[in-house]
Amino acid sequence: MSFHGKEALDFRKEEYDKFIDEKFKQWIRTHEKALKRNGSNGHYVGNKVSDIKTAVAIGYEDVAELVNKETTPSLWKVRETVLEKKNYRDWLNSKVLKATTGTQSFFNTEYNQL
Repeated sequence: MSFHGKEALDFRKEEYDKFIDEKFKQWIRTHEKALKRNGSNGHYVGNKVSDIKTAVAIGYEDVAELVNKETTPSLWKVRETVLEKKNYRDWLNSKVLKATTGTQSFFNTEYNQL
């Protein structure tokens, strides 16, 4: 199956919307609940930073409506805790990260032009 032009954009939008509605919203609920059980201290277990994947997942602008300080305070605390680490901040500003592509570019490159 090969998509081109508007058909490809429609497919990307449909897949993105399906991912958000079926998977990501459930992920948010599950993780918020687990983080609350740990005292909403910015970590899943104990008090050591091992939560970088979560910080990355919720760091995209297009999920700010779903994950933010008001609606998901425990998840937001994870992001704040990880952002406090200098090594992570350095990575966010690195040329290596800026040069990589992945899921975000799949959804955002042309999708935002719809």
